[in-house]
Amino acid sequence: MTYLHGKINVGLTVDWPVYEGVKSRIRELMEGRVRIPGFTQAPVTPSPNLREPKVHTIAVEPLTPNPNAVKAHCGESSVQLEVDMDLLGIGHLIQPSEITLGGCGPVDQDGSAQVLLFETELHGCGSVLAMTEDSLVYTFVLNYQPRALGATPIIRTSSAVVGIQCHYMRLHNVSSNALKLT
Repeated sequence: MTYLHGKINVGLTVDWPVYEGVKSRIRELMEGRVRIPGFTQAPVTPSPNLREPKVHTIAVEPLTPNPNAVKAHCGESSVQLEVDMDLLGIGHLIQPSEITLGGCGPVDQDGSAQVLLFETELHGCGSVLAMTEDSLVYTFVLNYQPRALGATPIIRTSSAVVGIQCHYMRLHNVSSNALKLT
């Protein structure tokens, strides 16, 4: 029997018939065609096809603010807001620097109640005045814009916009006459 000798890149001398025999024996073992006494073979899963990327589609519903997370008090000349720091109701507290009322930041923070406090004049913080036949409507926008974590592009939550309106009656009966008691 004649043996051919060859070299592989790593500089090993290989006996080709022996190499081919070992290679085919390994293939048989991997395919489960040969059983070795005393050993059990785990099922062989086919290798993934790396040429076709798998696309996984996950439906994601946008988060909406918790309806009880924002409380507004419309006063004679100003509006006060109390915003729950768990604005989206997911257990993640927002940072005061990530939320504004028409571009104005919170004026105070109650750490024990986990709320942010906003206060502004009716004509301040980007308010928009609209008049109807019977009322004045001041509209404000509470804007939550989360920032990325550190130097990464990862943002933990969704942004949110909450509209706030203060309605005031336009027609009032006002008299400058003093009342006379009888």
